[in-house]
Amino acid sequence: MAVHEEIWTGEVLKKFRRDSSFLETIPDRSALVGNKAIHLVDLGADPEVFINNTTYPIPTIDAGDADIIIALDKYDTGNTAIKDDHLYAISYDIIAENTEAHVRTLSEKSGDKAIHALAPNGHTAATPVIATTGSTDGGVNARKKITKSDVLRLKKAFDDANIPRKDRVLVLCPDHIQQILEFDEQFAAQYQNIRDGIVLPLYGFAVYEYSLMPTYNASNVKKAFGAAAAPTTDCYASVAFYAPRMFKAMSMPEMYYRTAKESPETRATTIGFRHYFMCMPKKSDAIGAIVSVATA
Repeated sequence: MAVHEEIWTGEVLKKFRRDSSFLETIPDRSALVGNKAIHLVDLGADPEVFINNTTYPIPTIDAGDADIIIALDKYDTGNTAIKDDHLYAISYDIIAENTEAHVRTLSEKSGDKAIHALAPNGHTAATPVIATTGSTDGGVNARKKITKSDVLRLKKAFDDANIPRKDRVLVLCPDHIQQILEFDEQFAAQYQNIRDGIVLPLYGFAVYEYSLMPTYNASNVKKAFGAAAAPTTDCYASVAFYAPRMFKAMSMPEMYYRTAKESPETRATTIGFRHYFMCMPKKSDAIGAIVSVATA
């Protein structure tokens, strides 16, 4: 049984890293994880610059570095029981199939939480939230479409915040992908010929897609993760970030396993997984969003 646990645990790691491809742009700090937490250093004030200085001694300031401790989120899958009767009655590896289901669920939930954390809570100069300006999307609860101008406004906001041009990432929601395909012929041509692993460029951003994106309320404030849907006021959004300013970290997944022989009452093998993961900005800057606001 110990050999099986090692094989299945390795499968969890392999499967997780193939999902949510936008996460691959973010530096992995798993090596810094200790006791399910990670330590980051918040650098203090930038040094002052003296031009043609004639006054000595030059002033000295304390760097003021600070230790930031961030606890990783804990993800537990519900246990799955596999009866011995099933093991003998079917022609496929039911344990492997159920393990894959646990893996897929962990991956999806981690990706959902990550993209939500990478979205700004609201508009500031360091975390711009751009409201769309296009025509109506034709939905029951009409929202304005994204336009070329909206993406360029996000680019300018990143420029104004002195965010480096290299390694900017834009994760588009399905609605915005569809709307951009309608107005950007070059993007549409590239999208039609896309192969797995090819990242599309758009106005200086490396473009990715994700199907379950954070939503914003009517005041362009991000809704809490897992908050109930409010169709009349929810606004769909795309998220942008400067990848080197973000971080992700994870612990080794833990497998919980009991054989059918250890459960005479149910005669079922039981499996479950626990996974620690965190993805978020190092500081509240270098992130942005484009929000499709109501037409009215």
